[in-house]
Amino acid sequence: VARLPLKREGAPVARRRRRSLARHASMGKGSRSVERGALSRASHNGQTQLVLELITGGADPNELDKQGVKPLHAACRRGHLPTARALLEARADVNAKSRDGDITPLGLVARQGRVDMVLLLLDSGADVDSRDCEAQTALLSAASEGWGDNEAVIRLLLAAGANVLSRDVNGVTPLMGAARNGRRRRAPVVRALIEAGAHTRDGGGGSALRYASRNGDVETCELLLAAGVDRDARDDKVCVPRLSLSRDVACPISTG
Repeated sequence: VARLPLKREGAPVARRRRRSLARHASMGKGSRSVERGALSRASHNGQTQLVLELITGGADPNELDKQGVKPLHAACRRGHLPTARALLEARADVNAKSRDGDITPLGLVARQGRVDMVLLLLDSGADVDSRDCEAQTALLSAASEGWGDNEAVIRLLLAAGANVLSRDVNGVTPLMGAARNGRRRRAPVVRALIEAGAHTRDGGGGSALRYASRNGDVETCELLLAAGVDRDARDDKVCVPRLSLSRDVACPISTG
């Protein structure tokens, strides 16, 4: 039996659908006619013009969609800079927190290493030390879990006044988080944090050294030791396994 080829939606159909959404939205400023979630979807897709049309038609730039996502979070997650800028100009809350995890847009893009988005949000008044449900700041998140250009992001956050001594609910500081981060080369981030005043001569420095040791990171271990880390120091706020440096490291730490 012969099968008819499926028709693909071409550009004219897509344009008609966009115009239809915009007409539906324009039934009145502040009306309930804008479909819930339409703005978040357009933001997720980076459809800046449609975002503007929906907002003009009454869409709330701070509305949660059915999945608990706000439009600014949707745009930031996908790295759509023009869309995020349009939302901020429409008074989207730059410090809004997600329903899942209390994450701000700044915390989200800092973790992703998106330098341009971090700059936009900081310029728009983002709270650099806002905390998520695990008490992580954007700096701690970028240091502990960051990918992309996280060294540049961390330096931007530090220049904006981020607290280099903050701790999450598990007692982890940005220095510890950077030393244990398995995603990126750690030493440049550790150096930036030390230059910004991260404590190295206490238990936190010792814990960072043990995390670097666990990863076999010779460069970071040597950097921490040169900064005066006490290899025998313990931090009673965080549990770090008793470790020794990799056999390739010239300066082993105490395992006692």
